[in-house]
Amino acid sequence: MGHLFVYWREVGLSALWEVGVLLSINRFIRLPMTPLIGLLYKRMSLRKGLILAILLAAATTIGYSLFKGFIIWLVLGCLWGIAWSFLRMGGYLTVIRYSDDSNRGHLMGLYNGISRLGSLIGMLVGGLLAPLVGMQIVSIAFGVFMLLGLPYVVVYISGAKANEPDVSLLWKERLDNQESIWSKPVIKIVATGLVPWQLPIYLWCAVILLILAASTAVSTLMDALASDVAHLSSVVAVMTAYSVATDMGSALGPMLVYLAIGLPNGITYIYIGSAIIFLLVALWHRPNAKQEMTALPSERELMK
Repeated sequence: MGHLFVYWREVGLSALWEVGVLLSINRFIRLPMTPLIGLLYKRMSLRKGLILAILLAAATTIGYSLFKGFIIWLVLGCLWGIAWSFLRMGGYLTVIRYSDDSNRGHLMGLYNGISRLGSLIGMLVGGLLAPLVGMQIVSIAFGVFMLLGLPYVVVYISGAKANEPDVSLLWKERLDNQESIWSKPVIKIVATGLVPWQLPIYLWCAVILLILAASTAVSTLMDALASDVAHLSSVVAVMTAYSVATDMGSALGPMLVYLAIGLPNGITYIYIGSAIIFLLVALWHRPNAKQEMTALPSERELMK
């Protein structure tokens, strides 16, 4: 799907707005489906959920090579979104099940690192092979490659259910320490704001790598915090709510970008707007922000 913006005419699309919809639909479908998938994970084993995710993802990826046109790709995008929800929820629950307080952050970072590495390899290999052998062969090859994960899941993933008793959520206690949450978006503010400007190619590549590193750090940190909360409460309920919240941003992003990219200086507005959003996030999570918001006027003066 990531190569749509280059080969959109070859796959039967007629306008860039269709590209934006296709890149967003798999995320929008996850909003209503993730809670349902969370309920299913309460009644089925992690092994079954991950096997279903792999089979559905492989079939969808191969389907991109067999069919063309906006409508059929819209359906495939929905199916891919469902597969991704099964896979991501299963990944979160697996990390939480096999970790403890001493290694949960490390294992969540390892999980994110492997996931991001797979995305990187997919983009690089797909980008190199697509013009050489065609998107159809690349899609089939990627779909078949996904099936290699089935033996690993069968052998190493538990067949037990992901269900657990519900207890009180402890969001406030777990998220009161905001030092690390506040510091990571600051890097993205500076780096994202530099993207649309005319920079030497080596400096521009460094900025892109910095954005990717900061994005990975932020997502890993938030995943680890959410998994800490989930471990002390309802694992499926917390991770479902967390997934829905992140999917909302992921769904709105591509759609808004492809709507704005056709405007004069649209790409500049997109990146500057993104930097402003990161700035607001950093300000919201700055140290002592919650204390300042809840303190009395006289106490606020003492904090300054």
